[in-house]
Amino acid sequence: KQWYQRRVGVSVTTFTDVIAFFVGSNTLLPGLQSFCVYAAVAIFSIYALQVTHFVAWFSLDQRRQNAGRDGCICCYTHKNFKSFEFSRRSFLNKLFADIGVLLTNRIVQCIVM
Repeated sequence: KQWYQRRVGVSVTTFTDVIAFFVGSNTLLPGLQSFCVYAAVAIFSIYALQVTHFVAWFSLDQRRQNAGRDGCICCYTHKNFKSFEFSRRSFLNKLFADIGVLLTNRIVQCIVM
């Protein structure tokens, strides 16, 4: 259900941005008019590629992983594959958790302000 809500939010935001840029292209300034048209087309193109191309490649990669095939040499099939401890840890999650703990400190909040 959360994925559906995110998809709807991203779709609505994308389409409102595209509409806003197309409305902005109705100006008398030629530079601003060109920018708005190109921005609207670019935002819509990126959205269309993310919805179609990325999802297709992601599903193919998921099939590859489910079949136990290697990421670089797809012909090679792993038997009893277990990921390394290093690949299960997330450096960014630990980093952001540490930053969050740091930012809740009153002294740091005063310095940031």
